[in-house]
Amino acid sequence: AYACILDQVFPSDAVTDWEAEVKTLKKASSTPAGTRVVRMVDHYVDEEHDNCRCIVTTPVCEMTLQDLLESVASGAGPSYDLQTALRWASELADTLHLLHTTEGCRLYHGDLRPRNIFLYRGSSGGAGSEGLEAYIGDFGIALHNHPFGLQEEPLLYTTSSTVAPELMEPGPHGNGGKDDDTSFDARADVWSWGVVVYALLSKSMARVTAASEELCNEQRRFFLGLLSGST
Repeated sequence: AYACILDQVFPSDAVTDWEAEVKTLKKASSTPAGTRVVRMVDHYVDEEHDNCRCIVTTPVCEMTLQDLLESVASGAGPSYDLQTALRWASELADTLHLLHTTEGCRLYHGDLRPRNIFLYRGSSGGAGSEGLEAYIGDFGIALHNHPFGLQEEPLLYTTSSTVAPELMEPGPHGNGGKDDDTSFDARADVWSWGVVVYALLSKSMARVTAASEELCNEQRRFFLGLLSGST
């Protein structure tokens, strides 16, 4: 049995936002069993509280990846080893692939970042960070797609430092609002995944706050350092 949580509450005048979120979460939940996504368990209208629209999701995670990175950086919490970091990176890559390709789902997340990656205690029950598994949640700006092209436009707004550069450019898929850019596709999630992996390996949130060009240069130096054994 799930120890489910009331994850989101929409006011009664936000019906369209609630319906869009429910539709997206249904799609995410249609991925194969075992896919590491935060799944919707139920949605309903709370008539006793001003007809608020509610969404119930799977259990509370132990922490987000951002919580863990900030705890490690401050020395207040346990760290994790390289093997665990690489396993989480692999879990996230597998989940993105299933979100992008599963028939009936086909979602681009669009806002993958440490805050939207949830660490759950795995079925192995291992202690410490080694027993945690990485799940993807928060599909608020996810883009529904189709093998023959985009079908729907989200109300896209994100200022995340992990977002792909094209999402920050003017255009229907960026924050600029113009109609001269159509470059957003699954590759945007791959970019964000790469930045998250960089944060995992460097154990630092600070390193994902640079502008795109600065970030690329720092990533290049970091991975060259890993290869040379100097990092």
